[in-house]
Amino acid sequence: MSGVNTGRYQCIARNLGGEIFKQVYVKMMSAPVINSDYRFFINVEQSGELRCEAKGYPLINFKWKFMTNLDPIVLRPLESWGRFSVSHTEYDTKLELGSSRLTVINVEKEDFKTYTCIAENEVDFASKRIQLEGLAPPDPPVIVRSKVESYTDKIILFWEYGNNGGQRITSITIEYRNSTNLKWSKITNHQYIASYAVTNLDEGIGYEFRLSATNSIGSSEYSKPVRISTESTEIVAQTQEADLFGSLSLTSIIGIFAGAFIVLIIVCILACIFIRKIQKTEQNEMSANHNSNSYGGAQSLQTQVDGGIQLEMEALLTPADEWEFPRDRLTISTVLGQGAFGIVMRGQAQGIKGSLGQVPVAVKMVRGRLIS
Repeated sequence: MSGVNTGRYQCIARNLGGEIFKQVYVKMMSAPVINSDYRFFINVEQSGELRCEAKGYPLINFKWKFMTNLDPIVLRPLESWGRFSVSHTEYDTKLELGSSRLTVINVEKEDFKTYTCIAENEVDFASKRIQLEGLAPPDPPVIVRSKVESYTDKIILFWEYGNNGGQRITSITIEYRNSTNLKWSKITNHQYIASYAVTNLDEGIGYEFRLSATNSIGSSEYSKPVRISTESTEIVAQTQEADLFGSLSLTSIIGIFAGAFIVLIIVCILACIFIRKIQKTEQNEMSANHNSNSYGGAQSLQTQVDGGIQLEMEALLTPADEWEFPRDRLTISTVLGQGAFGIVMRGQAQGIKGSLGQVPVAVKMVRGRLIS
């Protein structure tokens, strides 16, 4: 059964003695069904209302829901929040039709969004999204570029428009002042333009500029002031470079300096390794020179060792002592032992200590270089 079965019914009872009847009125319970427009128009700075109607039985209760600053707002009959309020619920029992109104006072651009109407009774509930739209003043233009000619009294501004508020832009207002003046000078142009040359400026002075756009509804707020200087090309270039770094985020600046610091550390480490290597080479050369100069009677020897590799050595002979022996009477044969700085080899000495023949001896030598 549904709402179409609502109406008057007659009950009749019969027997041999006669009949009796009674009429009754039956109302069918039904869930709410919302029949409302999905869009309402109210211009900025005007007041208006959003209306929600629903059919159902029994009595329908309404509530409105919308978002503001990421927080949900829920308003029931006779409740209000700021510029928003909900009316008393109207319900026609005969038509089984209920209605509710959400009133908005002095509409602002931020009010142009979606509102949800919720209708509920004992059977069920229904909801519908309703959009509030309207005309509004435009968004502030944004200065995107400027042109400064060296040592002149002229600055050319270039800008971009934002949302026009649903209406055509009719004029643009430029305000400017120098760094020493708190009062703004104003220029208004009643055309839709995207650039303008501001003249009669003092040379070498910094100026602040801001813009406002106007349509048939009203004027936008002024844009954020932009500082531009009528200085030479070189100074302007420095200003642009400063602006470039100023436009970087804090995270980007930290990343740049961190990268530079890491590169500096790597360069320092490589420099230390290089210097250490040079110092070590100099120490080895000094040690070699010291060993060479410590033995005045040292002589260079060459011999065949282990199958054909010729090794040049220096015999460690104490200078001018009893152990000094002529080289031409010494024959080197095999290696007895070796270390990091020298080799001990087997040899034969002819006529050593007055002997008549060759006497086996051990010869200690300092490492030289391999000769192929």
